Amino acid sequence: MHDLIQPMLHSGVTLTTGETIPPTTELLITEHCSAEDLDHSVCLKWILFPCAGVPAPMRPVLASRTHLSAHNLHYNDISVSEHAIALLMAAKKHITPFDKHLRQGHWSSPSIDTSHGMLSGSKCLLLGYGAIGKRIAHVLDALGVITTVVKRNVDHDLPHPCVGPKSWLTLLPKTDILICTLPATEETYQMVDQAAFAALPTHAVFINVGRASCVDEQALYQALRSKSIGAAGIDVWWNYPPSFPYDNKNDHPPPCFPSKHPYHELENLVMTPHRGSDYRMETLQHRLRNLIVERINQAAEGIPLPNKVSVKHGY
Repeated sequence: MHDLIQPMLHSGVTLTTGETIPPTTELLITEHCSAEDLDHSVCLKWILFPCAGVPAPMRPVLASRTHLSAHNLHYNDISVSEHAIALLMAAKKHITPFDKHLRQGHWSSPSIDTSHGMLSGSKCLLLGYGAIGKRIAHVLDALGVITTVVKRNVDHDLPHPCVGPKSWLTLLPKTDILICTLPATEETYQMVDQAAFAALPTHAVFINVGRASCVDEQALYQALRSKSIGAAGIDVWWNYPPSFPYDNKNDHPPPCFPSKHPYHELENLVMTPHRGSDYRMETLQHRLRNLIVERINQAAEGIPLPNKVSVKHGY
């Protein structure tokens, strides 16, 4: 990537890669670095995180280094929002079980409830309204879904109704679709719990493209297993292979199930292995590269960088 980016940078800007941070570095793109590395980088002004929010290990490191400005690249907002809609479509329309049954020659599936299969006219509660949430809401609008947004800071100037974290639970009994795009923070930890799933209608669909820690692992499993909710589509998990996502050398890695509960046995669940921002997608690589170039050149010109994140809140 270095050879592709350097020619697009302004004259006088030097790009370096590797584990060692040169002392003259002013802008750092990383997901993690030590406190010692930051302290040795006396010229450092900005840190860009190519992920959502501030990685948990970096929060205490940055909390005492207030001279550093942290920002997100949001290069994956398009792909993750597309994936959320794909999961919603598959779960709402029962694509996975219908596919399985038809492969066995069965055209009729009485056990599958299709009475709430239409998206148009459905009511969606969208947890989080960042770059990903906004794109999801835009697509839902086009599909005729009535969306309400849940934000930490209520904003009544949004194009959708907005509620805060203290009142969203009261809306669940009339919610057909619950979508989580939240980052992993202390405030969002297991925010979607047993009480939330119990409050949803039995036909409700839950989608998570945020972080697994936002959801009570056992509560979701029990809700799906008992069919107290209709279906779910999940792309983020509680258990990952040690080498995820960069193990391309092993064609036959040992099995690694994404939860301590047998989610893989549930027919009313669409599962994907954290592919919302699959780094192998060429378009995603191009977008990441172009955003890196844009941000570096903006910094070189003295233009304030967008998407500043709060170290205190984690996003």
